[in-house]
Amino acid sequence: MKRDEKKAWMDFSVTGRNKEKARVMASPFRKKPGKDESRDYEEYRLSLNGSWDFMLAEGDELPDIEKFFVSQNIIDEDKEEKSRTDISRWGRITVPGVWQLQGWGRPPIYLAHSFPEGVDTDPERIPYIDPKINEIGIYRRKFSVPAGWKNREIYLVFESAKSDLTVFINGEEAGYSKGSMLPAEFVITSFLQEGENEIVAAVRKYTDASYLENQDMWVFSGIYRDVYLQAEERVHIRDFHLDSILAEDYTRADCRLTAELVNRDTAARRVTVEGWLTDEGEKLKLGEKEVLLKPGEGRIVVLEGMISQPKLWSAEIPNLYTLYAAVVMEDGSFEEKSISYGFRKIEIKDGIFYVNGQKVKLKGVNRHDFDGDTGWTVSRERYEEDIRIMKRHNINAVRTSHYPDGEYFYELCDRYGLYVMDECNLETHGVRSSIPGDREEFRPVLEERLERMIVRDRNHPCVIIWSLGNEAGKGENFRWMYNACKKLDPSRPVHYEGDKRKECSDFLSAMYYPVEIMELMASGQDIDVEGVMGLAEGVRMKKEEYAGRPILLCEYAHCMENSLGNFQEYWDIFEGCDQMAGGFIWDFTDQAIHGVNGKWLYGGDFGEGKTNGYFCANGLTGADRSPHPAIIQVKKTYQNFRIRRKEDGKIVIQNDNRFLDGSIYELHWEVAQNGWKIKEGCLPFSLAPGAEGEWEIPFKEKMLPGEEYILTVSLCRKSGCLWAQKGEEEAFEQFILQYGIPEHGQQHENTDLVSQGIHTLCKKEKVMITGNAGGAWKITFDRKTGWISELDYGNGNLFCIPMKAEYYRAKTDNDRGIINFGRRELLERLGNEDMVKRLFASDILQGAADKGKLEKFELCEENGMLKVRAVFANSLFEGPLTFIYTIFENGAVEAEQNGIPKVDLYRIGMRMELPGSYNRVKWYGRGPEECYCDRKGGTRFGLYEGEAADLEHRYMRPQENGNRCDVRFLEITDKSGAGIRIDNKINSFVDAYYKGNNYNNSADREITAWDGMNFSVHMYSQEALDMAEHIFELRDSGHIHLHVDAKVCGVGGDLPGIALLKNAYKISKGEEQKQHFIIRRLSRS
Repeated sequence: MKRDEKKAWMDFSVTGRNKEKARVMASPFRKKPGKDESRDYEEYRLSLNGSWDFMLAEGDELPDIEKFFVSQNIIDEDKEEKSRTDISRWGRITVPGVWQLQGWGRPPIYLAHSFPEGVDTDPERIPYIDPKINEIGIYRRKFSVPAGWKNREIYLVFESAKSDLTVFINGEEAGYSKGSMLPAEFVITSFLQEGENEIVAAVRKYTDASYLENQDMWVFSGIYRDVYLQAEERVHIRDFHLDSILAEDYTRADCRLTAELVNRDTAARRVTVEGWLTDEGEKLKLGEKEVLLKPGEGRIVVLEGMISQPKLWSAEIPNLYTLYAAVVMEDGSFEEKSISYGFRKIEIKDGIFYVNGQKVKLKGVNRHDFDGDTGWTVSRERYEEDIRIMKRHNINAVRTSHYPDGEYFYELCDRYGLYVMDECNLETHGVRSSIPGDREEFRPVLEERLERMIVRDRNHPCVIIWSLGNEAGKGENFRWMYNACKKLDPSRPVHYEGDKRKECSDFLSAMYYPVEIMELMASGQDIDVEGVMGLAEGVRMKKEEYAGRPILLCEYAHCMENSLGNFQEYWDIFEGCDQMAGGFIWDFTDQAIHGVNGKWLYGGDFGEGKTNGYFCANGLTGADRSPHPAIIQVKKTYQNFRIRRKEDGKIVIQNDNRFLDGSIYELHWEVAQNGWKIKEGCLPFSLAPGAEGEWEIPFKEKMLPGEEYILTVSLCRKSGCLWAQKGEEEAFEQFILQYGIPEHGQQHENTDLVSQGIHTLCKKEKVMITGNAGGAWKITFDRKTGWISELDYGNGNLFCIPMKAEYYRAKTDNDRGIINFGRRELLERLGNEDMVKRLFASDILQGAADKGKLEKFELCEENGMLKVRAVFANSLFEGPLTFIYTIFENGAVEAEQNGIPKVDLYRIGMRMELPGSYNRVKWYGRGPEECYCDRKGGTRFGLYEGEAADLEHRYMRPQENGNRCDVRFLEITDKSGAGIRIDNKINSFVDAYYKGNNYNNSADREITAWDGMNFSVHMYSQEALDMAEHIFELRDSGHIHLHVDAKVCGVGGDLPGIALLKNAYKISKGEEQKQHFIIRRLSRS
């Protein structure tokens, strides 16, 4: 297409034809004179959702639409018949829905920050999209207007369609729209006929709007939100909104109801406009006004009133009123519209964010409107499920990344209580350096997108911040949008991250600033930090640039599958600095597609070409809303009560809620000895918002030496609510009262060599050690490798392969680092093929134990004990890598390793492979969920058990998973109870115990990163896990694959797909690393 041949779908200045202005999405109800006000209401709305005729055309030019109205082309539900247009075959499609997930057209495409092939990104050619990649979906159905709608104005509403929408009624064009995330509405009264009517809607896959909607999500197309007809009286309220100004002491609200009244009649009409609020049946009048309207006239009517002692709305206490706007007709009948409304005040004072006069932290998450089965079509049930998950995990805020969500989502946020950053449908990620920038020709489309969002959503109390868009560059257009936003709604602050000038945003907003930068900002310092490998920008900022504005991370804690490490560190900083307003985790749910046979698929699985692969999986939940382990840490970090223990043993609790009294909770406590609960109780609890109180736990029992005692304090709901059941825990903390080494009935090994009765037999390649204490047993070492090849406690060899050291793990997405971006993109970014090859080469830690050379293997007696020493020279370690095994009379094996690595390790431990029958697992340590050294605060110490297959966590892309840390002992048995027990022998946790009882305090974090051993158990090998690219590729090997580790490094998560581990969570090179554990026999029960 030449630049002088603009078509509507390739002209940024065209946003629609015959499209109605935005309005509040309220439906009319009619009340007839003389009727009881509480009943006999009739709703004038007719859903057109359901099954439609559908066909797909190639290219971007609409075919001859008139041919689509030929009645013989309409097909039966169960038949297909070729249309006389010869473009394609008619079929059926479900509306709302995207056509790619209903078997139509080219496959879906997932791209994180670029455009599909065929979308030209040359600034001189924008907008140009190759017609060969375009598709047009043609939708068709018949409908009849209800008889009761006679003499009313009929509107046709498409809540969303992408990328554009052309509507025809009975063969005539009724309207056109671009802007795919907000409603398009058309007056169709004049196009209707008696009886049956026919509608055809044409939707292009790509238009110039695609350049403005380059969000990190799948490329879908279609009519994906509700479609309906709405009938209005000839004189009706088209739009209305209520502005309220709260007094300084919040004892009154001065209200201003603005209603847009229109007369579609051919005669003048005299009507009365009324407005009121209701609260639990009480009617609170806002005023009334009589209006004479000429034919075709529209008028703004303002009613003013005052509400005394208004109940305030907040995310903690979401008090709601019902707001009514009504038109009283000449005959006394009236038609009303109603919405929920809440009184609240949003302010920024001295760089601090306030709600209703209180400092509020946004404990937020980004959320895409997405469902793994239906794409952008999200059911009401799914919306409500999402809200409940958020509330149950102490999330109080959501950013609608990166476009307005469906209307019902905001209704739920109003009702359940969630703060919302409502984001304009604007992202030009792949071309943000060129558009919209300073170019004034974009202002009409920017204004339309911003205004339609604000007008639709401004009555929702949940919406506390407007966002101008996401990753759309910088320039004067954002200063202009900021001013336009303030003119439309001065009551809310404005956010934008891409242009950090104060003229563009009321916040200093940032993405993925690491903890180190946040520490500098919290202390008011200049920032000068380099980027990471050329893929993450450095940050350079004078303190004056962020002074006086709340600091907000609109994206942080990138939760790319096994991620969200060091999350607590952010909030240690946020809670200590009033200027820190909080942040929004990236993101809420994985964007995986549920394919055939239940397989979860991602970018590249559809043969679609250019893709960002599995980068679509960044959620706290799976696409089916099953929780990922990271969300447990979110609940803990976001909890609204801080609990600590004083030196005198008293519990101190601070209520971080700003409005909610703690009297709705009960304080539960329990003390466990070596994981077994020995005493519990419940204490009266009440704590004012922001207050701190002390409680004494009535535990006076004497603690036995050598035993471990842990106190757990919980706050649980006294009664149920919308999202939680009675007794559900909302906050907890654990405290070590006494550190010990639980023996659980195990006897100490006999250390008198003379009485051991141990026999050794040395052969050329093997050393066999046997004994009979506690039953016959045998341990065999391979003299060539130095590893234990056999451990037999009378039921056969427990080791399917030799037990040997391991320093690698199946890489997480964060471990993979920048190769997550894919070869093609890295070549484009780095421009160095050799460098890219090196990035994709095998990790040097793979098979590291096998790369060592056994230099010494010996049996010896030390202090009366039989020991086997194996010393390796390994290129990955400085000096010797030493393993010492102590053999006891009863066949127990104490294993030690130590060495100084030359590179940072993923783990330092041993791997074992047991027969598949040994699938019962019991442990004392953190659980029950997966946890890692930098993401373990949400789990708790306890005694847990389960089957091996249930201890993994299945991420969308297979990777390291299922680790449990801070473990004191582990038991692996068969169904009879026979097996092994492994006890940790490094007691580093005692250091933390003596330093301070609350081991979760940030001051103790470096010491308490390693509080016991780690373990993970799977039904498949680490190699199989590392090689698989989809979870359905994994197969049960028939064996139990056990890893026992002194340390497993953290998972990270500050940056997208890059671990960026903190030093405290690394297994650092140049430092001596040790492991020490003991394996004991477990006999049949």
